[in-house]
Amino acid sequence: MLLGRRIPPVRPIISVTAGVLEAPPASYRVLTAMGSAICCFGLAGSGWAAGERRDSLHHAFRYAAVGVVLGLLAAAMWLLLGRRRRPCAAT
Repeated sequence: MLLGRRIPPVRPIISVTAGVLEAPPASYRVLTAMGSAICCFGLAGSGWAAGERRDSLHHAFRYAAVGVVLGLLAAAMWLLLGRRRRPCAAT
């Protein structure tokens, strides 16, 4: 639970897993509080550190953002053109 609460995509699953495995409520609360605090303060600290260098980070990630948008557009075009080229099955 302690490790799972530190990983954002895993956080929602931890509660269900703890319930299914019948984790003791006291240890669940303590480990959840510790893991959530570590995650919260870690994200806040990284945001604070990035905030001091916002301009340089914004400039550096501009090219990454353009690449992501172009990649998404290329994937959408590939999916749309792929559907058009497939022959319909005769019934």
